[in-house]
Amino acid sequence: MDNKVLSVLIIDDSPDDAELPVKELRAAGYRLKTERVYNLAGMEAALQKDKWDMVLSDFTLLQYGAQMALELLKRKKLDTPLIVITRSLSDEDFAAVTAAGARDVIRKNYTGRLVPAIRRELEVADMRRELEVARKKVQEMEAQHSAMVTGTQEAVCYCHDGMHIEANQAYLNMFGYDNLADLEIIPVLDLIAKNDQKQFKDALKKAAKGKLDSSLELVGIRENGENINIEAVFAPVKLKGEDTIQITFADISARKATEDRLQYLTQRDALTGLFNRHYFTKELGHALNAARKDGKTSSLIYFDLYQLEEINNTLGYTVGDGMLLKVTKVLKERLGKDSMLARFGDEELTILLPDADKSKADSLAAELKQALDDANISAGAQQQKCGCAVGTAEITSDMKSVHEAITQAVIQSKGQRPTPKTPAPAAPPVPGAAAPAVKPPTTETSLEVEAPPATPEVPVPATAATEATPATGGDPLISAALQSNGFRLVYQPVVSMQGETHEMYEVLVRMLGENDELISPGQFIPKAEASGQLVEIDCWVMQRTLEAMTAMAEAGRAVSYFVNVSPMSFGSEALLNIIRDGIKNAGIDAHNLVIEMSQPAVAQNVDKVSEFISQIRKLGCQISLDNSGPATETLLKLPRQSVKYLKFDGNVINELAQSEDKNALTSIMDMAKQLAIRTVATHIEDASALSEIWPYGFDFVQGHYFQQPDADMSYEFAADDETTLSEDGLSTPTWSQ
Repeated sequence: MDNKVLSVLIIDDSPDDAELPVKELRAAGYRLKTERVYNLAGMEAALQKDKWDMVLSDFTLLQYGAQMALELLKRKKLDTPLIVITRSLSDEDFAAVTAAGARDVIRKNYTGRLVPAIRRELEVADMRRELEVARKKVQEMEAQHSAMVTGTQEAVCYCHDGMHIEANQAYLNMFGYDNLADLEIIPVLDLIAKNDQKQFKDALKKAAKGKLDSSLELVGIRENGENINIEAVFAPVKLKGEDTIQITFADISARKATEDRLQYLTQRDALTGLFNRHYFTKELGHALNAARKDGKTSSLIYFDLYQLEEINNTLGYTVGDGMLLKVTKVLKERLGKDSMLARFGDEELTILLPDADKSKADSLAAELKQALDDANISAGAQQQKCGCAVGTAEITSDMKSVHEAITQAVIQSKGQRPTPKTPAPAAPPVPGAAAPAVKPPTTETSLEVEAPPATPEVPVPATAATEATPATGGDPLISAALQSNGFRLVYQPVVSMQGETHEMYEVLVRMLGENDELISPGQFIPKAEASGQLVEIDCWVMQRTLEAMTAMAEAGRAVSYFVNVSPMSFGSEALLNIIRDGIKNAGIDAHNLVIEMSQPAVAQNVDKVSEFISQIRKLGCQISLDNSGPATETLLKLPRQSVKYLKFDGNVINELAQSEDKNALTSIMDMAKQLAIRTVATHIEDASALSEIWPYGFDFVQGHYFQQPDADMSYEFAADDETTLSEDGLSTPTWSQ
């Protein structure tokens, strides 16, 4: 977080309530400048005196309220985002205040969503500013076009009867042609995508008659067939005594990407990636209009996840968030592509079903409820059902508003909620432990809730098989875990930025505690290192990974696994024998086993590691350097062409990008490409982190933004015809659906 002071105007008549968001923001690390007002005069004075980044307003006060505050912002033509923070709000009031322009509604008794909501709105505000800058640049280009000169930076062509007459060098460069002679026999229309050709021809006809449009956004086609987003401005001119049309083109690809990112951020819930309440309500309105106009039937399903509220209150929102993500996954797996799933509230999900009557909605609702009822969740030491209340409503032409449909579904669900019980006090958390483990349920669907770690995931050394003799004098808990198979493997997907569909996972390890809770590596790895038991843990992980590879191969799935090896295991004969025997006896493809080593540790043990790498490569396995920084010197000392992957965590990427040598990271990436080494950016936690690493051209990405570590290897890698993680695919990325 930068050192910028966040200025927040708070509209609340209660000093205590006004302090709630202040405490939340300060706890998140924000430096604040705040002022509290409670009436129109106070707000007008505050707006006149200072510029505010954010307005937080109670919905209704004795003298003022959020809707009046929104009206004042509109009158003053201020684009300052306003978030309603209140104790309670009806659906009708919610619809009214969001229609008036409120960006979100937060309950005062649950301010956990406040910081993510403010971060989102600040990012959206930055996007808007970037978009405005881009638009102004385009307007400047439009104002400057005149007679074509050789040195102009604008792409300009002149055409007569649709054929090229003249074009400048910028135009040739934009469309990928070497000289004008190549264009003289090509109609201008051939450089425009088929779907845009009609409006392009209409614009040419209008320009010939002196009826000019301000600009026209199109998709152009370069000589190599590549598409490019362009904006065209038309003007009739005389050229050498002949009537021609001058067309000035501007490349707006960057602006379109910004618009797509802005659209995505304003439509989605930050935690689940589902559509948010505002966007869902808007689509529900479209369905109602379609019912009134064309008689099209749509239906609504409403889920009240009442158990989620109980888990949030007893075990904390971290565990609750993990549960919500798993519930979302179960629902998405059972819904068709035309259905719209949204996060309607803190513990409410909604589904819009186009072309479905109420009977179909009731049937699907029952099926989905049964799937959630059958899904056991282990929270702490307790096995719980994913209890939910479900209601449905048909969108009919005689409905007065979307609020009526939502109300019908909510009322239907009310009778399904159990009588609230006083929750038992939660057991104290194990320091540094991950979320509670999940015992296998009796049904097919298993929701294993793992809390997102507070710190970035630490790659764990690959580790010792139980067949290996335990180290004497070691940590007793680790020794017991080694002897009783008391470790568990979890997997995190490594996702291609170019749409490659090969399955790739990093293998991570957890230790089981006394009550079967999962203990994070930060709790036991230092102890294992001090006691000399890391090699045994490395062997255990390697043995279980090879077993998983064998099972996947038998199921017809070719999966690559990144397995981290600790420095203590460099050259370990026990580890080499496990790998050798596993490859030989199981008949698996050794190419899919990637041995991962920490680059700093490798740099300190180059001779020992070089021999170890040589033996690994003879077996057919690949090598990855983790925690990579400026690794050129280390690579040169290792066997030639031995390293296949370089992995960079977020901190290293930020340090290199912000170093005095601004080209340091770019130089490392260029070197990797020249050596045919694939690069991986890890610890990608949110959309902002993903956008920051985009310009550098990483081959793969990994982090909680795509999926948390999970015992189930079910991540949906992009299909060949789906949108990939490229900047052009920001509007509908497959990983965010």
